[in-house]
Amino acid sequence: MFIKNSCVIQEFFSVYQEILSGFQEILYVFQEILHVYQESCVIQEFFSVYYTSSHDGERVENHKWIVHEELDNIGEGVLKPGTEVTTSAEHMIGMKDTTQEIVSSETTTVYMVDFVTADGQKVTNHKWVTESELRPLE
Repeated sequence: MFIKNSCVIQEFFSVYQEILSGFQEILYVFQEILHVYQESCVIQEFFSVYYTSSHDGERVENHKWIVHEELDNIGEGVLKPGTEVTTSAEHMIGMKDTTQEIVSSETTTVYMVDFVTADGQKVTNHKWVTESELRPLE
């Protein structure tokens, strides 16, 4: 009787280890998903700005969005409309090292996204899209 029960216990333990291994794999996948989400989703203050492109000299009006960390030497204070700042951001041609004028700010969730344009061009790691600018696929 003991030998029979011992075999059942060993089989149970073997199945338990397989299940545990499966849960560990699932946990790893969830951790990877969370890491990707944390890297691409930010909740903070974002700014709409005016600036003159260093590439072609054209004035860019109401560019959305620049994050707080992309603005140089601004500290932690609130930036009001009309405040002039410089940026290290390079997500638009001619943006880096330009003087930016704050137009407005918004505290919201934003995402870095990959997408395909209407004419078929693939865009990778586009910065930034606010939650209010997104909608479910139809």
